[in-house]
Amino acid sequence: MNRNNLEGFITVESIESYVNKDDIYRYLNARSSESTQSEYWTKMVDEILKECLQYAKPTYTSETFEIENDAGKGALKIAMHPNLSFKSYDLTGLLDKSDQIHVVGVTLGLFLDRKIHYYMRSDATKGVILDACASVVIEACCDYIQDRLTERDLNQNVNLYHTNRYSPGYGDLGLDTIKPLSGLIQMTKKTGIHVSEHFLMQPQKSVIFIMGVSKIPLKEATLICEHKCLQCQLKSCQYREGLTNEFKK
Repeated sequence: MNRNNLEGFITVESIESYVNKDDIYRYLNARSSESTQSEYWTKMVDEILKECLQYAKPTYTSETFEIENDAGKGALKIAMHPNLSFKSYDLTGLLDKSDQIHVVGVTLGLFLDRKIHYYMRSDATKGVILDACASVVIEACCDYIQDRLTERDLNQNVNLYHTNRYSPGYGDLGLDTIKPLSGLIQMTKKTGIHVSEHFLMQPQKSVIFIMGVSKIPLKEATLICEHKCLQCQLKSCQYREGLTNEFKK
């Protein structure tokens, strides 16, 4: 199945509806609905989020690959790239029914990074809030891209199903997979994202992820879910604290 790669810039208008303010408070270990939240505090978050969206320059690239997946051995191979394979039982389990993957790299750009670092030095409170806003905005970009990829695929074949996204560092998929994945999609050339020898991405507000494509209906656990923490294996993660008890079970 041949598809044109999706890539380019993302407008602020495109992602605004994907930004969940409650997630910003979750990153800040607070609840937007708590009575202790002052009007001053919520106004500050709103203003800094607006700044964040002004500073962000979202850019992304994506590419689709045929895969050979052996969930029993936790081995994932990329067709046409015989020397490239990944070892992860969690990832291969997610992709158990998939015969293709989308690999996506996305960044909010260096300008926002520099603003975060500037405020961390000059106004730590604003810096922390801007950092939290940026974390939520990059996730919003990922959600937007997933929707565009799904929409594009379904326009070509209505009988396709998509898994949730999965990134290096999730479960047993090591951070050392960032470099080979970035090479697959020429991420540095197309988005300006660089990967250090310690597998850190620059700009810092950057994400690389895999999304499975299947011709077979998927189990609920592998489907794209509004509450992504439900599918995460890291049950003790501090950022789960913003979820209600219903979603922490």
